[in-house]
Amino acid sequence: MKYFIRSLLFVHLSLCLLILPLSGRCGKLQITLIKAKPAVVHIFCTVEGEVSSQDGQVLWKGMISGSSGSGFIINPNGYLVTNGHVVADVHESNSDLMRLKAIINFIQSKVIPQLEIKARRRYSDAEKQALVAKLYPKYKNLKVTLKKQILVLLSNKRAYPAEVKEYSPAVNPLPGGAGTLVQQLPGIKIT
Repeated sequence: MKYFIRSLLFVHLSLCLLILPLSGRCGKLQITLIKAKPAVVHIFCTVEGEVSSQDGQVLWKGMISGSSGSGFIINPNGYLVTNGHVVADVHESNSDLMRLKAIINFIQSKVIPQLEIKARRRYSDAEKQALVAKLYPKYKNLKVTLKKQILVLLSNKRAYPAEVKEYSPAVNPLPGGAGTLVQQLPGIKIT
């Protein structure tokens, strides 16, 4: 249904752009949409982690978390706003959780497969979960390096790095709560 409505809107706007301007009958809604479209952006957030031994040997490296969502340019200096859930994992207050996820990913992808080889059998999901809980104290002091990135894609297909300037956590514990990402992008002016 969502795609059907988008298709209808696209066809309507196309007709408005191609045919109706010649007759001067383009509606106010279409004009507003055409003006607002450049302000809409897409935001991609990633958290990558690297787990290393105390001597610096990299033991695991990979993606811990990723999210994306839409946002809007809200001022001529390039500041953006988006929902809090889009940037929640790259917000610095989540570093402890991301560190925990990195250690768990290391245990699940590197340690448990080696134990399965030694045992000559595959563990069930419940056994793997129990092993993670049992092994975590042994590996919890490994060095974890986090790399948090926000990339903003404009309607002209240009991409810019961004950072969280202000953040408002969800009003309730359910996903999709309110929040903001505000970032000034170099050279972006709204006219």
